[in-house]
Amino acid sequence: MYHFFYNAFISIFQWVIFVWGQFNSKVKRSIEGRKRTIPQFQQFRANYKGKVLWVHAASLGEFEQGRPVMEKWRENFADYGIVLTFFSPSGYEIRKDYPHADLVTYLPLDTPGKAKSFLEVLKPEVALFIKYEFWFNLLNEAVKRQVKVVFISTIFRKDQVYFHRGSALFLPLLRKIQHFFVQNEQSKTLLEQHGIEAVTVAGDTRLDRVLSIKETPFSYPLIEEFVAGKPAIILGSTWYSDIEFLAPVLPKLRECFCLIFAPHHIDERSIEQIVELDPEGTTLLSKGDVSGSSHTLIIDEIGSLAKIYRYGRYVYVGGALHEGLHNILEPAVYGLPIFFARHTGNAKFQEALAMEVSGGALSLEAPEEMLQKIEQLEADDEAYISTGQKASTYVEEQAGATDLIFDYLKALA
Repeated sequence: MYHFFYNAFISIFQWVIFVWGQFNSKVKRSIEGRKRTIPQFQQFRANYKGKVLWVHAASLGEFEQGRPVMEKWRENFADYGIVLTFFSPSGYEIRKDYPHADLVTYLPLDTPGKAKSFLEVLKPEVALFIKYEFWFNLLNEAVKRQVKVVFISTIFRKDQVYFHRGSALFLPLLRKIQHFFVQNEQSKTLLEQHGIEAVTVAGDTRLDRVLSIKETPFSYPLIEEFVAGKPAIILGSTWYSDIEFLAPVLPKLRECFCLIFAPHHIDERSIEQIVELDPEGTTLLSKGDVSGSSHTLIIDEIGSLAKIYRYGRYVYVGGALHEGLHNILEPAVYGLPIFFARHTGNAKFQEALAMEVSGGALSLEAPEEMLQKIEQLEADDEAYISTGQKASTYVEEQAGATDLIFDYLKALA
């Protein structure tokens, strides 16, 4: 019965996506992309007869979590083909040319027929799921075919559907998963309370990824020209709500700092909103001209923010007022004081809570708090250095998940 209702939900979900795609170009591209998935798998398998690692990431953030493990696998098991699937069009569009995968495509929608066709063609030996994405039919079909399914960087909470309304459907399946590498002890305890013993607390692979980015040489001449020795505040992954929240203090901040905005979505609305705050002094990175009187720069490209953070003196990370706080580990690794908006949803982000407790990050009830804190830190060099070090220390002390996970995975190859 539970399976029936789940499949009914997926059918409705499929119809909703189809209707939504008539009005949203990004969703429409994902619909068209999914039409090609099974033929893509067939063509891939026609040309490649060897063993396959299947890696699934919901979107770009999850991809970054899985990337260190994927690349370590590629270094050590050249005889494996790697197939990378995405659910989100934003993740697929940005990483469709990822060089360490042999095929990058969309995940088929989770109907029984598509799940069966997909796995019948692909025949992976090992499947790696990043963080979330518990699609019942795909996982159930993989388990039936004795695919070794491993979840990494996963977080479980008591309020998740797997432990309540969906427990009768999902828990028996979760007990058949090969292994869970979770981010914290609470997740491990919760799984064990429900009879799931194949669990290891490994932490978050994003920590290894951001350390790797920091250690990789990087130079962006246009940004260096724009900054030109001036202190910069980088406002990363901002949404409309973040700019609206910060607007009262931005004129004051511009008096002492150049501002670098990297909106989460690079669309006309987001760019116009930032430009309206400083029409004469704002320029786009894509224009290639950062000289003159510009003191506000918009990064209108995707994929470089984690590297660009190194040019900042302070950072504001967006998302808390919208769909959820974005990645604060990326700026933390550079030892920068970090700000983000206070929201009840931040409780889901253990790194934000830990850095706030240590003093490396500050959640803002009001934007004036950011202005006040910056004024304090600018007046006290030791306090500034100490604040940034608390953020970077968290990253350094919690790193190492990739090696721990890979030590287990290599036995499955």
